Amino acid sequence: MDITEGLIYAERNNNKALAGLFARNLEDLGIEVNDPPEKGGVGSSDIGNVSQMTAAIHPYIRLGDATTHTPEFAALAGSEEGMIELNRAAKALALTAYDLCTDKEALREVRSEFDQWKAQRNEG
Repeated sequence: MDITEGLIYAERNNNKALAGLFARNLEDLGIEVNDPPEKGGVGSSDIGNVSQMTAAIHPYIRLGDATTHTPEFAALAGSEEGMIELNRAAKALALTAYDLCTDKEALREVRSEFDQWKAQRNEG
């Protein structure tokens, strides 16, 4: 494997099949799920680079009414309520990993979507 260091963040490829598994697990834990916007989003992250190599998601969890990257959000995130919500989200992620390990059809759908995206990307 070659590793190249740099500050370039690739565009995110959000795997819808994987996101669907995660959403179902959130709902099973009593967390309300809203569809993400079709386009847009703010910020940058190296998860975009990861999503070029394998199926990935970059979910957001609502925490009160505070806007992210504000002092109010930081205070809420560090509160007991914030820790409870973080724990529930971590459980949903763990359940999603479990789904991929135990449900061959779910894994096939996630991989198939990624492979199709990769093939289309390589055509263009």
